Amino acid sequence: LTIGESKAFVIGVNTNIDTTKLKAEDGGANVAYLKYLDAKGNVITNSKKSLSTGCTVQLMFGGEVIESYVIVVYGDINGDGQVTVSDIMKAKAMKNSTEGFSEYQIEAAKCGTESINVEMVTELAKRV
Repeated sequence: LTIGESKAFVIGVNTNIDTTKLKAEDGGANVAYLKYLDAKGNVITNSKKSLSTGCTVQLMFGGEVIESYVIVVYGDINGDGQVTVSDIMKAKAMKNSTEGFSEYQIEAAKCGTESINVEMVTELAKRV
């Protein structure tokens, strides 16, 4: 996992990673812990739920949010936690225009490169 240059994203998250692999629990008033939110801002309470593009991880301390990052899963443009034909179609659409897509969806489509990378999204979809 890497914090993106803009410090707004956690990038390089694999598909099928869940919160048990990134320990998340409230350790008390004087302990830092991680809190996970789905793309709609709801707290993820099911520790086996896969994290996806658009989820948020918050660094908490004493009940306060210290830092907050949007998760980007390379290739997962639609935010369902998988890389599928739907994501390939979105990546192809982004080659023409990124209008209507969020900054984190664009990052997911770039797959760690400088521009929208349809070939990489397609390759990731084949691995699922």
